Amino acid sequence: MDSFATDLMESNEGEPFIAIDALSGTPEVPTLVLHSQTEGVFYRTGQQIIEVQNIAPEMYEKMREEPKVLIAEIDADGLSNAYYADVKTLN
Repeated sequence: MDSFATDLMESNEGEPFIAIDALSGTPEVPTLVLHSQTEGVFYRTGQQIIEVQNIAPEMYEKMREEPKVLIAEIDADGLSNAYYADVKTLN
């Protein structure tokens, strides 16, 4: 599993989103799997798998209640790509 910078944030409207480093290629059925109350795994493609750690309890609850979460890919110039990922919970 690759290591990429991730930040969990909330929009002004209270919508949770995950900011990650911009990656090459197109997301293929992006999915966030929450496997504990503080950690998850974001599957961008079959080869691009990103650990999401240190999820705050209130952020976990918001993401768990939503069917999708916004993913924002950021590069040196700012936002380069934004899309929604399905959210699945293992517990």
